[in-house]
Amino acid sequence: MPTGAKPQWWDEPGDVPATFNKLLPGDGATEQPLSGLKLKWASSNGMTPPTSYEYCYDTTDDDACSSWIDNGMETSKTLSPLSPLTTYYWHVRAINGFGTTYSNGDEWLSFTTKSTTTTPPYHSTAANDGWLLESTEFSNLANTKSNSGTLRVGDDAKNKQYRSLLYFDASLPNDAVLYKVIVKIKKAAMAGTDPFTTHGNLVADVKKGSFGLSPLELTDFNAAGAPISSAGSFSDIGGGWYQLTLSPANFKYINLGGVTQFRLRFTKDDDNDKKADYISFYAGDAASTDRPQLIVEYYVP
Repeated sequence: MPTGAKPQWWDEPGDVPATFNKLLPGDGATEQPLSGLKLKWASSNGMTPPTSYEYCYDTTDDDACSSWIDNGMETSKTLSPLSPLTTYYWHVRAINGFGTTYSNGDEWLSFTTKSTTTTPPYHSTAANDGWLLESTEFSNLANTKSNSGTLRVGDDAKNKQYRSLLYFDASLPNDAVLYKVIVKIKKAAMAGTDPFTTHGNLVADVKKGSFGLSPLELTDFNAAGAPISSAGSFSDIGGGWYQLTLSPANFKYINLGGVTQFRLRFTKDDDNDKKADYISFYAGDAASTDRPQLIVEYYVP
């Protein structure tokens, strides 16, 4: 046998990871946040340390897990988003080349999340919403506006683009944490070809506060906002209603105690057919059942 070589029966000394426990949240904890909840556990400090930790969580109380998630050597994990008023069951295990050790003697722990509050619909303010029409096809500037009647989105017979503004004035607790934000608009009429078939997706830009200094200005047509098309386009939900559900990344643009404006536009400014093709939506001066709506679901930490 060569000098320094080990016989085949020789095994490197070692052991499975040492026992360890979960730390936070405590078992049975309630009123846990829906965003940013941290799972935390102690380190497994034994003769042979773990090479990784894995965690699992679900809503089924069956002491089983079908999807363990590798967390490397980190001993915490932040979860977002979670469902409101829901009990979750979670577990952690430590792994090395000698085997696996489950935390808390293989006992699952649980926690329950907070409930949420859903606001009644905030309606767009009639005096401050309206449509804007581009001055020429390629100007990206408006020279016509209207804050009475319906809202228009699409183009006119000279390939000029219509955009429309929604104006919502919300009143939420200062410490509200948003969970879901929805904008709903209802179709009133249509001129020419349905722009949903020719002008791409109907999307929105959002502004925390007003796009301009007065309720409806020509400069609102191209004033800087935060594009939220990445949150998804408006979708047809039936009954003439179209809905946009914001992604959590855009919640920061919602004013908890004041004005938030949305500017509606199609991703394609016109279809170059020299015909008026636009869809009209009910505005803030319509019947209460038809007005544009902003609906917010939130919780208070």
